[in-house]
Amino acid sequence: MRTVTDIKKQILDLDKLTGEEKTQQIQDLKIDGLPISELGLYFVLPSDENIEMAPNGKMTKVTADNLEHYLEAVVNHYFGISVQT
Repeated sequence: MRTVTDIKKQILDLDKLTGEEKTQQIQDLKIDGLPISELGLYFVLPSDENIEMAPNGKMTKVTADNLEHYLEAVVNHYFGISVQT
């Protein structure tokens, strides 16, 4: 997943793309052939769905737009550290 976040940053840095094109390319990012929003991830702890990592986490789907925040929340929960992306 870290590679996907790196690719997202590269897309955002491309000056030749319009904002709309950047958004579309980011939405088209896939992990194991699936769009990120179709991975079935929500802002809950992967090992315990009762622990929400954000307000309304059980209802907040992980997408290409918020993937970095999800990864930061998971790392922070397990290791008690803040991650800079």
